[in-house]
Amino acid sequence: MPTEIQRPKVSVVMSVYNGEPYLSEAIESILNQTFTDFEFLIINDGSTDSSSDIILSYNDPRIRPIDNEANLGLPVSLNKGIRLAKGEYIARQDADDVSLPERLELQASELDVHSSVGVVGCWWHGIDLDGRIFDEVTVPTEGQLLLQRMLNDGLNPSPHGSMMMRKKVVNYVGGYDERFWFTQDFDLWLRMWPHTDFVVFPSFLYQLRKLPRENRFKELCQAKYF
Repeated sequence: MPTEIQRPKVSVVMSVYNGEPYLSEAIESILNQTFTDFEFLIINDGSTDSSSDIILSYNDPRIRPIDNEANLGLPVSLNKGIRLAKGEYIARQDADDVSLPERLELQASELDVHSSVGVVGCWWHGIDLDGRIFDEVTVPTEGQLLLQRMLNDGLNPSPHGSMMMRKKVVNYVGGYDERFWFTQDFDLWLRMWPHTDFVVFPSFLYQLRKLPRENRFKELCQAKYF
């Protein structure tokens, strides 16, 4: 059994709202990483399903469960997790996605070696409800091409849940803007961009689950924010 780490290199931060169907898979994808110097902050954001029971069923000292009495939304929950995080680096993880085993190791190594880099993404697979891969997405690995992808096409460097960041840079720009219920990651990257370098690790380290549902409200908000 892993022992609790007092000052971990990485703090993995995940917010969960009614994430029952895929939550165990997401949690285990972090617990099974080749890199072990991490803590795992899981914020239960007022879930009404069995998410809390699932989180508490894991007897792993690296997990730090945090409960919101009501659903506060993703940016509020993530800021709460970042404030409580002890690690030098913040790794995101979404509650319905999967991190492949070497993700944390390779991203942390990138930050260790390159002091100018403050944010690391990766290439990713698109997976369906059953975890079957239906897409492989590669993007530019660094520099202006990533910025152009954001400004011209409205596309993130890589999925929000796949990113690892230096905590000091996140704090410097004030964390997530809590006005943005959606697209809070896009806003954060734009505010961080003048202060640090972004890279994307050229390997498939994350699996982004695409659920067959439409959310017109989300689409309208994203368009307005953009």
